Amino acid sequence: MVVVAGFQGINKYDDITTLRRGGSDTTAAATAAPLHADTCQIYTAVDGVYTADPRTVTGARNLAAITFDAML
Repeated sequence: MVVVAGFQGINKYDDITTLRRGGSDTTAAATAAPLHADTCQIYTAVDGVYTADPRTVTGARNLAAITFDAML
């Protein structure tokens, strides 16, 4: 297993900087590809998995449990 801090990059001046929104996902994919990883799993700190986007769907429910296959 490889654990890498995401959200970091280097600009054209070789300064360490951040990759902004989605930077952690970009870091994960950019790290997995040259390592020829079988999978690249991304976990996000959110309240849970909802039946719909709770920001746009009234009554969206937070699921108590969900299988990995269902998430796919």
